Amino acid sequence: MAISLYLYSTWEVSSYLPIRHWFLNNGFGDVYTYGNGFFRVQIKGNALIPFFAMVSNFLYLKTQQKKYRFSEAFLLLATLFAGNFMYLIGCGFYYICTFLMQTNYLSKVRGLKNITLLFASILIIPIAVTSAVNVIEKKSTGQVSSIGTRIDQAEVLLSDMSDDVFTVLAGKGLGNTLDVTTSARDYTGNIYFELQGVYFLNQLGFIFLALYILALFYLYSKFIYFNHLGLIYLSYVGYAISNPYILDTNHIIVIITLCLLSKLIRANMLVTGKFSRNVY
Repeated sequence: MAISLYLYSTWEVSSYLPIRHWFLNNGFGDVYTYGNGFFRVQIKGNALIPFFAMVSNFLYLKTQQKKYRFSEAFLLLATLFAGNFMYLIGCGFYYICTFLMQTNYLSKVRGLKNITLLFASILIIPIAVTSAVNVIEKKSTGQVSSIGTRIDQAEVLLSDMSDDVFTVLAGKGLGNTLDVTTSARDYTGNIYFELQGVYFLNQLGFIFLALYILALFYLYSKFIYFNHLGLIYLSYVGYAISNPYILDTNHIIVIITLCLLSKLIRANMLVTGKFSRNVY
């Protein structure tokens, strides 16, 4: 957030490119703007910001300690500055599902709270939808745009594995690289793709990818156990699969954190809040 505010106060849209290239060339991440002066700063580790915002929300619901509500608000604000559109989609999915999980409790809270919630929703939803449409329009303009690049990558990766039935089912093998150049990008020798999930499909094929997903479900049922923690993991996968954050260091940190939280809850080391263990 500090970097974003600094760029906003000292750099103009037409003059910030040198600092963006400095970030890219040094492998620190990326800095960009949609032209409205609002800078997004995506550096290493940013993929964990919305994840820990969701974890903070879970801890607040479990313990009712205000420090977790503060960290949740801070991390959500950081997501706006440092995240991309899929981060917001992942957080939105999580909070909608969390609201639905709390329905049995919220249905008992009548009067002013429900009226306030309804009024806030009426105000916020149109603003959120308008903002989402605006972002999609900006990111979808041209083949070299964010969404255009992802479509190009999907076509290249799926085409590469469609040589015969065997490669469709069993993939092209771990570490497979391409020798393809399109109008959007040269993919020769690349192992980095924004659509990292499709790249794993290219390497593993449908059979081994399905086995991997089944293994994840088994490990979840054995080690994570709690539905709310599973929701956090699903939300993370939802925004990470369209970014290069699947099966990397960030993913490992996510799994370790969720397993640790599950273990703490089972050992009754977290103070129970308003909601029962059966729900969360």
